[in-house]
Amino acid sequence: MIYGSTSVIISQEILNKCYEENEYIQLSESYFLEIKENKSFEKSDIVLKDIENLRFYQSENSIASDFKVIEELPIYQDLFIEINETAKRIYEKFEKEVIKEEDFLRRLENYHKLKKNFKKYIISVPSDFIKYAVNTEIFPKIPLENLDDYYDKGTIGFKRIKTDEILIF
Repeated sequence: MIYGSTSVIISQEILNKCYEENEYIQLSESYFLEIKENKSFEKSDIVLKDIENLRFYQSENSIASDFKVIEELPIYQDLFIEINETAKRIYEKFEKEVIKEEDFLRRLENYHKLKKNFKKYIISVPSDFIKYAVNTEIFPKIPLENLDDYYDKGTIGFKRIKTDEILIF
């Protein structure tokens, strides 16, 4: 069975009420019974037949070519946010004592000393949003001077507004 808008509608109807914990099993059973009664299996049957006949490509007029069990998620990348002067000093120390350190063992030791504090200021964002970060060759960051353009301390955090080819942080 392939779920679609029917499952969303049924979920909304069922979840419009409050339930006690002892009702969860009955709620779950009711949900799947409702799905089964209201769901068309036509698309599921077509996909299964395409799979049985090894038809996976659009050129074979297969809808299985569009079927995905899990939607692909964007690739994420770490981004350092200089949210205050402390974060700025930690990044500078990271740059000096880890990135620019030539001795491998000393670099590793320095990294382990800084790691806990450094990671406090790291967030993961879709790679598309790294475009306007600085120091991407070292470790991408949003500098304190530009913080308000890219980050909202009060409510939303990292600004993820994307329009066409222009990314607005």
